[in-house]
Amino acid sequence: MLNYSRLGYARLQALSLLDGLGTLTETGVLRGLSDMDESVRERAVLLTPKVARNGAVSDDLWARLKLLAADRSPRVRYQLCFTAGQIIGLNGCNSLPVILALAENPCCKRRC
Repeated sequence: MLNYSRLGYARLQALSLLDGLGTLTETGVLRGLSDMDESVRERAVLLTPKVARNGAVSDDLWARLKLLAADRSPRVRYQLCFTAGQIIGLNGCNSLPVILALAENPCCKRRC
């Protein structure tokens, strides 16, 4: 369902179902992060910490998350900021500052 459904809502539900059953994998999250539907991408970002090992994500997952810092959907970018505070990026660094630095959206920048 996650790989073949034409309906974004069905793919969203498939991600949630895999999470609920405890069978969510990094491959499933990566598929969700690359989805064309913003709701699926948003849910995949939300579920990313569940596939992290001791808070750290793999290189592939980290690379995909960094790309989402420039996602066209504000919902995806917003969820990414929350999720980035829960995971560790490459070299054991906190990922939130990296994500915020990559975001060119003015609402993600700190205002004086």
